[in-house]
Amino acid sequence: MAARPAARHQTVLGVDVEAFCARERTTPDQVAVREALYSALRRAFERSEIPWPGCHREDRGDGALVLIPSDVPKARLSGSLPRELAAALDEHNARCEPNAQFRLRMSLHAGEVVHDEHGVVGACVNLTFRLLNAKPVKAALAASSAPLALVVSPWFHDEVVRNDPDSAPDAYERFRVYEKETRTYAFVRTVQNTTEPSRPSASPPEPSRLPRRNRFFTGRQDTLDRMARILLATPEVPPAACVLHGMGGVGKSQLAREFAHRFADRFDGVWWVDAGDPFSLVRDLDQLADRLGVPPDGGGRGAALLFHEIARRGQRWLIIYDNAEDQHDLAPWWPASDVGAVLVTSRTSSWTMADPIRVTPFTRDESLAFLAKAAGRADDTEHEVDSIAGTLGDLPLALAQAAAYAVRNRTGWRRYSELLDRAPAELMHLNGPDDYCGTAATTWSMSMARVGDERPESAHLLRLFTFFDPEHIPRDVVRPRLDLAPAWLNDLAEHPVDYDEAIGALSEYALVDATASTVTLHPLVRTMVQRSIPADELPEWTAVAAAVLEARFPRQPRESSSWRDCAALLPHAAAVARHSRRHLAAPVETSALLQRAAAYLQVRDQHQQALGILDHALALTAHAHGVRSPEYAELLVARGESDCYLGRHVSAVKTAREALDTMRAHTNPAHPSLIPALRLLGRALTETGDPGEAIGVLRDGADICERAHGMADRRTAELLARLAYATWRKGDLEQARAIYDQADVIWRKTAAAPDRERTVAYRWQAAVLCDLHEPDAARTAAVQAIEMARDLYGPDHVETIRAEEQLGIVIASSGRPAEGARLQERAAQFLREYYPVPVVVAGSLSALARTLLLNDRADEALATAQEAVDLYVEDHGTVDHCYNAAALTALGMAQRHLGLTEEAAESFDRARTIYETSGGPAHLLAEVKTEISLLS
Repeated sequence: MAARPAARHQTVLGVDVEAFCARERTTPDQVAVREALYSALRRAFERSEIPWPGCHREDRGDGALVLIPSDVPKARLSGSLPRELAAALDEHNARCEPNAQFRLRMSLHAGEVVHDEHGVVGACVNLTFRLLNAKPVKAALAASSAPLALVVSPWFHDEVVRNDPDSAPDAYERFRVYEKETRTYAFVRTVQNTTEPSRPSASPPEPSRLPRRNRFFTGRQDTLDRMARILLATPEVPPAACVLHGMGGVGKSQLAREFAHRFADRFDGVWWVDAGDPFSLVRDLDQLADRLGVPPDGGGRGAALLFHEIARRGQRWLIIYDNAEDQHDLAPWWPASDVGAVLVTSRTSSWTMADPIRVTPFTRDESLAFLAKAAGRADDTEHEVDSIAGTLGDLPLALAQAAAYAVRNRTGWRRYSELLDRAPAELMHLNGPDDYCGTAATTWSMSMARVGDERPESAHLLRLFTFFDPEHIPRDVVRPRLDLAPAWLNDLAEHPVDYDEAIGALSEYALVDATASTVTLHPLVRTMVQRSIPADELPEWTAVAAAVLEARFPRQPRESSSWRDCAALLPHAAAVARHSRRHLAAPVETSALLQRAAAYLQVRDQHQQALGILDHALALTAHAHGVRSPEYAELLVARGESDCYLGRHVSAVKTAREALDTMRAHTNPAHPSLIPALRLLGRALTETGDPGEAIGVLRDGADICERAHGMADRRTAELLARLAYATWRKGDLEQARAIYDQADVIWRKTAAAPDRERTVAYRWQAAVLCDLHEPDAARTAAVQAIEMARDLYGPDHVETIRAEEQLGIVIASSGRPAEGARLQERAAQFLREYYPVPVVVAGSLSALARTLLLNDRADEALATAQEAVDLYVEDHGTVDHCYNAAALTALGMAQRHLGLTEEAAESFDRARTIYETSGGPAHLLAEVKTEISLLS
């Protein structure tokens, strides 16, 4: 038998023609494209010093496979080769009819390749062509004017591209690959033709004026590519032009400088004009006229004469107008003839004379790379550097100021981070970079002053927005006719056009980023504007912000139809709460706002966050009404509900009793205002192992609710459901079922939409029916709970998972333990990871242990039951908690199955004692006695 060919490590290159089989291409067109493809490849390989004859090549119809010898540096394939190939494609396309023009996708990978008599084979070859055909790669080329899209594998990116600056690592975007059975990720970028030599000129190059290059310039490759596509295009009349616009300090001028230095050889001259005011603009253009020998025209020289002379000479210049206010001010100095290209930087965005490019802050990776270049970064301060970049909002000028401070004052990043936390506004006034005429603070101050002069209500609106969270403020946050709102705000709210124009003015000067639905502030702009407000005015502004949000926040936060709005407004409510506590302003409005925000968090199972919100509300309410007020007691009840969900039932009992005492001091013993506190106390008593007292408390609450609201009210149904739960925990299964049925009838009569209380009630109703050995009815209740939870929360919410877990318990007890175990194991894992409340996880594990025994998995059941016991002890501080009896019973059953008779007897005896002492479930106590009898 012939020996198997040995594999060789080679670089794999694949190319594919975009739209090769397009309807408009004839067969002769396709032949011409194929000839041009190989011609372009050969030319690009030669220009990149890659030996084309030494490469293995295979034709693929509309593309090709090329294997490069292992001695060729791989960096050439991702560095010079794509640029040369893009240039070759442009050269071909410029002289061909449209149907013979084409663009390419190119992919790079490396790996072991086997050569045999039929060709080549290898997993690396397969992956190369899967990447070539990935939809994101096709989409990247389709969305670009570039002639080439380059995709590289993860290995090629990490080993070659990332370590080679010439390969433009910052230009790549990461994406997921789903092609046939391939599941991976890759990196793609488009490649423009930037390799053309300088255009020959009959005269020596003209002198240029350009600020020196920033040696710390970082990233921005995508923006530079967009600028190149506009400004390096074939010249037309009027000249190619683009404007870089964005907030002060975002790096517009640095981008213009880098572009000019990088592409200076593509122009006959480059001239930098300070367009910040008419005097400097005229001065700089006059200096250019002097250089070019343009004579005065009467009393001076007009821009038209200057630019006419450049056009007459057939020269291509790059004219850069830096810091232009707006296009109306710049219009008299705009070239009317072809001078080559015009680049503008401006804080304003309304430009029609040039293609706009919005400049945004750095990405976080760019921020970290910049700080490492500018000031160095030790490994042990990486966390501080990341924190600084986040606090500064990745704003290049602010980062440059930080680097200058750290270098000049030898402070290091940890010290700067501490100072930034204490005095961000002060630092923004210090240490402007050497190549910049001001600081971030002065840059924004100029923009704010201009807005304030032109449109005072815009400046007021900006101040109001600073009291919200800076990200994604709903554009419709302001509602008409607010009692506490000043006249200017009510006027804006009453006149939508004026409101839009006020936001538009802020957006025009890049003080906010406005969309059709939201307004966003840079965090440093927010800090600087807020610090400019006099201290004695801060409480008034806080009160206005609180009134605005209180009026906007949904009145029924537990209704699913309001959740989208609640989620959008939640961070702004938290921000207003911090201001309200700091300035002791608007405690009543803020407390009401926070109570609704907490209700939303509770219904979404975010109870830890709800506690933080409620603690803010309690502090404000104590300031406004005192700790013995009904308002304070109402908030205590809300806090106790979250404590219950987090398994802190003892604390919830104390909270509920405190709230009840306060409420009873202000009203009669049967007042409806007592119902929430009674419901909380009954629930907490049940969970702490006193279902007897809980039943009495809940009956009192149900009686009050029935008298106040009638038997056909959802609040009555909710109390009955909690009463049924306590009755089940007491051990009276038949009575529990009857009460659940009663609650169900009320819910159905009210035709109310399902909510959290009803979903939980159906889940526990399924548990009761399962204990009563009524599997069909139990299954129906569990399925109803699942459907309601999915409709309310989706498939991956804790309530949905717990309802599915209950269905698993029902299925397991109905003779299908393997199927039930799958649902229960999924639930246990979910709870461990995403809802790690010990009492909840322990209850899940306790039930799972029983199902594992039904599956003859006694060893796993033993470990699972022991984990449940340990969690109960950890959470309650004692082994004798009432819930631990069920876990001990499961543990004893596993021990008995494994022949651990003495250990099982001890577990059963402890469970029996707990049930008898606590008055726990009678049916489970009977089960324990049965298990004990099996040991004797």
